[in-house]
Amino acid sequence: MKSKIIAQEINIETNEVVIEHLVYEKMTTAPQQINELGFSHKEQIHILHQSQEKIINDQHQTCPECGHKTKKSGKFQSDFHSVFTDHKISLQRKKCTCGWTSIK
Repeated sequence: MKSKIIAQEINIETNEVVIEHLVYEKMTTAPQQINELGFSHKEQIHILHQSQEKIINDQHQTCPECGHKTKKSGKFQSDFHSVFTDHKISLQRKKCTCGWTSIK
């Protein structure tokens, strides 16, 4: 058997799944040793990394100042610190016609 962890983007008005993103997939086999039980530390970090990156990239689709849809305005690298990981991520810079930008 195989297990999948999937992130879904859901339309909040209709509760319809708009997009699904595969976060992680793993073959599920009977463990022969204790370290084969569940997710390894490396797998847990990968799952958190992929989940965080998805959420962060989806944030700021609408302007927090005026509510209008934002537009892409280049990319930038940022340090990201989480419970289990510290890593650099590439983020989409966003801007709005009202003058708001995601990075000052």
